[in-house]
Amino acid sequence: MKYKAILLVSIMLPTLTMAKGLEVEPGLWETSMTRTDPLSGQEVTDTQKECIEERYFDPEELTKDMQGCKLTQNELKGNKLNFTMHCEDAGMTSSVAGEYEVNGDKGNGKMDFVIMGMGQEMKLSMNWESTRLGDCPKTKQDKN
Repeated sequence: MKYKAILLVSIMLPTLTMAKGLEVEPGLWETSMTRTDPLSGQEVTDTQKECIEERYFDPEELTKDMQGCKLTQNELKGNKLNFTMHCEDAGMTSSVAGEYEVNGDKGNGKMDFVIMGMGQEMKLSMNWESTRLGDCPKTKQDKN
């Protein structure tokens, strides 16, 4: 179902970069994502570290391989990216609206989901705070 694909995109959004679009400084980034649990209504925060090697993020690149999904807005203004996406699969529809802003070694964003299926609507929200910690650590392979 596209719901899982959209959640994957939302988790990867602050840490993935692509060929064109929003400029992000490569390096080791730490991202805290806060989301609302759809069952309990409580906020849950997860933090992860990711080595970013590419300089640009473009949501259009993420949706290329997502069957049934279409990017309906992809607007970059300065250091802020706004996007919307619509997905349809097996009688389920999903709409996503998001934004992400980068200011040097800091970034923040949010994403709102509306998922419709079997006569029910589910809404989810996510927020991110990202910090560039420095250069990516060297691997053993790099030292050889």
